Amino acid sequence: MRRYLVVLLLILLGTTALAQAQTPEPVPAGATPATAIISELPPSMVDGPWIPFELEPIDVSELPSALQANAAADECEAATYSNLPFGDVSLTNSATTAPTDPILPCLFGAPTSAQGYRTVWYKFVPLESGVINISTAFNPSTFSYQDSYDTVLALHKATDLLGTCSALSLLACNDDASGLQSEIRTFVRQWETYYIEVADYNFAVNGDATLRLAVSFSPGESFWNIEEQAYQNWEKPRSRHIVLNVHAGPDFDFLYVIAGQTYVNGNPLRDGRVDRYHVQSGTWEEMTPMPGFGYSNTTGALVNGRIYVPAGYVGNNSAYDGRQWVYDVGLNAWFENQNPAPWNLLDGQPYAWSVAVPLTVGQTSGYFLTGGVLPQDNNPTFEPVDHLLFFAPSADGTSGTWNLNLAPMSRARYSHAAAAITRQTQFGPDEQVCVAGGITRESNIYRSLAHAECYSNISGTWTDIAPMNFNRYNGGSAVGPDGRWYVFGGKTVVRVNNVDVIVPLDLTERYDPESGVWEVLDSRYDVRNPSRDWPRGDFAGNTLWIFGGETLNTQTGTIGVVPIIQSLLVPSLNMALPVISGGRPDGIEPNDTLDDAYPIAFYQPQYHDFASPEDFFDFFSFTVTTATAVSARLTNIPAGSNYDIYLFNRSKFLVGSSTNIGNLDENAISFVLTPGTYYAMVVRVSPDPTTDQYRIEIVPQ
Repeated sequence: MRRYLVVLLLILLGTTALAQAQTPEPVPAGATPATAIISELPPSMVDGPWIPFELEPIDVSELPSALQANAAADECEAATYSNLPFGDVSLTNSATTAPTDPILPCLFGAPTSAQGYRTVWYKFVPLESGVINISTAFNPSTFSYQDSYDTVLALHKATDLLGTCSALSLLACNDDASGLQSEIRTFVRQWETYYIEVADYNFAVNGDATLRLAVSFSPGESFWNIEEQAYQNWEKPRSRHIVLNVHAGPDFDFLYVIAGQTYVNGNPLRDGRVDRYHVQSGTWEEMTPMPGFGYSNTTGALVNGRIYVPAGYVGNNSAYDGRQWVYDVGLNAWFENQNPAPWNLLDGQPYAWSVAVPLTVGQTSGYFLTGGVLPQDNNPTFEPVDHLLFFAPSADGTSGTWNLNLAPMSRARYSHAAAAITRQTQFGPDEQVCVAGGITRESNIYRSLAHAECYSNISGTWTDIAPMNFNRYNGGSAVGPDGRWYVFGGKTVVRVNNVDVIVPLDLTERYDPESGVWEVLDSRYDVRNPSRDWPRGDFAGNTLWIFGGETLNTQTGTIGVVPIIQSLLVPSLNMALPVISGGRPDGIEPNDTLDDAYPIAFYQPQYHDFASPEDFFDFFSFTVTTATAVSARLTNIPAGSNYDIYLFNRSKFLVGSSTNIGNLDENAISFVLTPGTYYAMVVRVSPDPTTDQYRIEIVPQ
């Protein structure tokens, strides 16, 4: 707990050093930006409220501390903040039930009060995502078994902007998990506000009502693989750089790492070095460097075998470099394009912190340039821009034309994410330029954004899409071969104990153009250890690679370049089934294939186990007679095991899935299914099987 508090303090103190270096932050040094964006808010509330340009520095005494004994609050509004994990022993005889206390649907039998009695409350905000275990059956000091009274547990998430008790969503509820004690085990997200409610089932209590609450937490294993050989041989780790994949054939994915900064504090050190990493062989090659010391806080786009770098930071906040440099991949050579962006026709000055998006419009190949920020130019502020430009290079890359007449974004922004996304419209598929997050400004006021919008090449207009679940800036993004857009790393702004703070955002979000929904992936997809700004990366096949970035050094309080390289395998959206290894050809267990799937009827649960270490899959078939969605529930997963469940139609098209961490219950909910035969697949992810049986039940919605 102390480690997390120290990290939070250093994040706050490090804000000053970062803002005083060479890069614009959303607010001046010593101030904090807008409040957090909590998921599931209506679109009109997705961005932080406007705040004054001048803010008082954070009072360290206001930061949360660990819970002490007798910390239970009688009312939700009085709940105090706690770091995870924590424990408490409190006497609750004098606690009351407030009229506003929520109904508890998990109460056993026919309770005399649907709210329970003597309710008490606790509050926490996870500093990272993971699985939380809440129990009233253990002494929190020794974590040995020691019961409380007849408790009922509920976990609520605050869904309003400020994380208050005025709008709570019930996430989990339990009565009598062990004897008359309660326990909840579920997944919680980084930086969201949660409330634990403990109620007494009975109206009267005999003697002391001693509540023993033990709350443990685990972030879970990471899906990100640290590429040790790659980063150990990476001679110049960087931040604020460019990473692009140049795909040269089935076995030739080259990830180019271009320019950036090797040192980011005070007077930063830029380096125009260009390194090429061959994914298949795991080898590095130093290429021709970018002229001078190169750019940082820049962007690049691959068009017809050449990488275009339109502008960037060159060591002076008052003037960015507006020359456009071109790298010819085949010739391994740089040259200056004779037609840089006509900055004099835009805002009179070049801008940086933009994001380039390569795209072919009709028969014309080129790239879009989205957003950015103007240099300080002796003013106390940085001005974000709302421009969308398109550059079509000449055949030899030495010149080209700029289209400056495209519709501007609805929000000026910089430090955002941008990508080319194919969306289905009434006119057919439309490859669009989409932007999400970043920092915007009005007058002398900044805020970070969750807002997202897309530009249609068919209509020539911008349209809002669903906002991200969190405001985010300084992050990275890439579009996978599945067509989904992954956004990762960076910072967000959250309210902790009534204080707005800038914090790292580990969570990875994924936008699905077909559903139009942003999904926050679980903690196994988090970019953590360390958290970082400016993680830059791209896909090579089904694997997302990220290189470097920067993070707060908790030992020195300074910002340091991250030398780590990581990879994340992302299965294709159209992949019908995971690769099956180790089937059972002897046919002893008949449900290992779709052909031998066990029939299962609605509302008729079945109990099964996995037969051997080579048995990874169990299949079940069910019939839908009228159009309906279904819920496939997988429970009783053995302790220490990790099972997932997937739903498919007869064409092996995925219609639903649930992949929670460890032995958390799974609940795969499909979209509305037409009449026909469907299949449920239970996957044993890890470890070796036990004789304990899991429970599967399928019910219509």
